[in-house]
Amino acid sequence: MTYLKIILNRIKNILFYPKSEWDKIKVEEITNSDLFMKYALILALILPLSNILNWLFLGFAYGFSSTIFPIVGASFKMYVNTLINVMITSFAIKIIGNLFKHGTTFNDATKIAVYSNTAIWIGGVYKLFGDSLQAIIIVGAIYSFVLLFLGIRSIINIKKTKLIIFYVLVILTVMGLNFIVDKIT
Repeated sequence: MTYLKIILNRIKNILFYPKSEWDKIKVEEITNSDLFMKYALILALILPLSNILNWLFLGFAYGFSSTIFPIVGASFKMYVNTLINVMITSFAIKIIGNLFKHGTTFNDATKIAVYSNTAIWIGGVYKLFGDSLQAIIIVGAIYSFVLLFLGIRSIINIKKTKLIIFYVLVILTVMGLNFIVDKIT
């Protein structure tokens, strides 16, 4: 199977068959660098590139701006912050897993952080069509939260009584740290 088919298969399966796909991901042997280099770095480009292409085809045509530099800068910041978010999520899952006395590996935490973002990254394609389809990107973001929950449940295999608390702690930690990162960058 070609590399492109592998990525497309993972995208399709994580979006449409998440429970069975998380079970496959759980036993899959992949390094953190491969998770980033072969998946996150590629898919995280979708929204920033869609943002730039949207400006080129819609913004420039209607005279919204005379230069592309501000949109490229904002898109680059979006890309970098997205990747920082994935790292923050990985660390949050790992640290909170340790607090819960669960032997969460950093690799398992990174799998969850990377693959749970698939929905929002794919939803970024709709930015090509302007802000009129912004709701689809929001749906992608919400579904990414669902994928995060399913990933934690499947890969970390935490007790059901602690799962919601674990999940909420991860989200609150990530939101707080991302707020700080956003203010710094």
